[in-house]
Amino acid sequence: MDGTAALFGPFVAELPQHVQTVTISYPADVALSYEQLTDRVRGELPVGKPYVIVAESYSGPIALQLAARPVGDLRAIVFVASFVARPLGVSGLCLARLPLTTVFRVRPPRWLLRWLLMEPDTPLDFVSAVRDAVSKVRPQVLAARMREALTVNRTNVAQSCSARVVCLTAEKDRLLRWRGEEGILRICYRADAVRISAPHLLLQCAPRAAVAAMSRLGLLEDTEAAS
Repeated sequence: MDGTAALFGPFVAELPQHVQTVTISYPADVALSYEQLTDRVRGELPVGKPYVIVAESYSGPIALQLAARPVGDLRAIVFVASFVARPLGVSGLCLARLPLTTVFRVRPPRWLLRWLLMEPDTPLDFVSAVRDAVSKVRPQVLAARMREALTVNRTNVAQSCSARVVCLTAEKDRLLRWRGEEGILRICYRADAVRISAPHLLLQCAPRAAVAAMSRLGLLEDTEAAS
């Protein structure tokens, strides 16, 4: 949800050399809606080359909207510990009414980030990197993104999605658990689902397993990845 694209290093490092990568960041000081972010990302997608969109967590609804009106040769979208509609259900709608800006003014403790997003043995320097990435985004922006993520519903967009859909689910995800995967599979009947023993930050904590899963599914053959 930080949208800084600062945490994709471990995943990119595991990709085969022939795979070109484009990491797309979101503004840290302006609260843009899902629709506005979709338009922003659409302008940065490759043209003239086959590519795959890798959408982590908050970015799932954006990927689905892009797949409904694709640019160029979009081969697939990969949802990573992600969702397309109200990931926390009714409880999320209640949470969205809280003063979230005030909550995000407090710098999150490392132990909480580790417990919620990572593994107990995740190195402290990476925990600090996650904390720094979150802290670079204005509290108002984080609050707006969380509020929209908790209330979004893009199930109607799935009918227009012609691209292949792959769902990488983190088995140790304390944030979403299985809710994201269940919602995606419910509307994308032909989606491929792969479960990986990892926490919510799957691409960061289990990058090799993520790349291996994508490779087995044939997603890394002559494609450019956009994350």
